[in-house]
Amino acid sequence: MIRGALAWAWIIIVGGLLLTPKGWVCIRCGPGDPGYIGDPVILVLGIGSIILGAIGLAGALRGKNVAGQPG
Repeated sequence: MIRGALAWAWIIIVGGLLLTPKGWVCIRCGPGDPGYIGDPVILVLGIGSIILGAIGLAGALRGKNVAGQPG
């Protein structure tokens, strides 16, 4: 159960890093080269990651897995 909660917390942290615009590694800034998927897509991925992580963390702390089954 603890490993599951830590995994979901890590998903939330990664989502926050995707949304952070400054730092020594700026994922959101992008290189501006061809193939960069763009700022709006990074924002959607970051927000989606935080929401998914929050739902999974809440389920892990209640003692249920993502499918709603005990365990």
